[in-house]
Amino acid sequence: FNFKGVIMILKGHEIKRLRVKAKLSQKDLAKKLNITNVHLSNIERDKVEALHSRIKIQEFFDELEENYSIPSLS
Repeated sequence: FNFKGVIMILKGHEIKRLRVKAKLSQKDLAKKLNITNVHLSNIERDKVEALHSRIKIQEFFDELEENYSIPSLS
């Protein structure tokens, strides 16, 4: 995914799929985003809107894909 300049809000199951594909635990991803793993869990289960956090998550995965030469997460 490349979300630069485009706002596409990922659903919780899509966030979880990206996290698992990147081999990150909820705890590890939450720490990188400066949010709690409970909050991330709620986002992944679509229990909270958390627009700001979802944008941070999308930006994180965009940067991961662009700057660290990992295979496409999409």
